[in-house]
Amino acid sequence: MKNLVIVGASGEIGLDIAKRFYNKGYNVFAGYCSNPKPLENLIMKLNQKANRFCYEQINLKDEQSIKNFFNKAKAVFGNISCLINCAGVSHPNLLIDAKTEDVDDELLVNLRGAILATKHALPLMQDKNARIINIASIWGTNGGSCESTYSASKGGLLSFTKAIAKEMGRTGLTANCISPGLIKTKMNKHLSKEDYVSIASESALGHIATKQDISACALFLASNQAKSITGQNITIDAGWTI
Repeated sequence: MKNLVIVGASGEIGLDIAKRFYNKGYNVFAGYCSNPKPLENLIMKLNQKANRFCYEQINLKDEQSIKNFFNKAKAVFGNISCLINCAGVSHPNLLIDAKTEDVDDELLVNLRGAILATKHALPLMQDKNARIINIASIWGTNGGSCESTYSASKGGLLSFTKAIAKEMGRTGLTANCISPGLIKTKMNKHLSKEDYVSIASESALGHIATKQDISACALFLASNQAKSITGQNITIDAGWTI
C-alpha cells in the first residue's frame, strides 16, 4: 500500500486530494495549520478502517515543527510514496500598501515551507517511483495584479520543482507542479458571484475549474502512468489564461 503525506490538507483543495487518494487505497498522513475540524469531519464521512488516515499539526514557518511532523509520519506509516505540498496563503493588496508581515507570511508558507517540507520528506522517499507534487498557481507564471508577493512565492515554487526534479531524477523520483486558476475556495471569498461569471465567460471552456479537477490531476501524476513526466507545470484553469 502506498503512503501519501499532504501538507495543507485542511483547505478545500487539500481535503479533496486527501479524500481521492484515500479512496484509491493510499494511506494518508495529513498536515493542517490551525484547524483540524475539516479533517475530522472528512474522516467521519470516510468511515475509515485500520487507521489509514491520520492528521497532525504543522507550522510551515518553523523548521522544527516541520521536522517533528515528518518524524511522526515516519513513525506512523514509514516511507513516503507521495508528498503533496498544498499549503498556501494569500494577502491581496497593492504592493505599495502591503504589510511586511503579510509578505513574510506568503513567502514563508508558500515557498520556504514547501522547500523545507521537501527537505525533510526526501529521506523517507525510498520508493524508486516516489512522487512530489506542488500546488502552485497561474499567478506563478502570469503574475497577478494585487498579488505580487503571492505570485513571487508561487513562481519560486515552480522553479524549485524543476530544480528538485533534476536533482532527484536518477533515483526515479518525479516532481511536478499543478497550477490552478480560479477555484471557488475560501481564499477567493473576496470575489463576487459576478466575478465568477465574468471569469467563466473569459475562459475557453466557459466555466470555472473545480477542486475535483485538481485532485484528479494529482492522482494521475502520482500514478505509474506519469512515470516519465517530471519538472512540468500543469495549468488547470479551463483555458482562462491561454
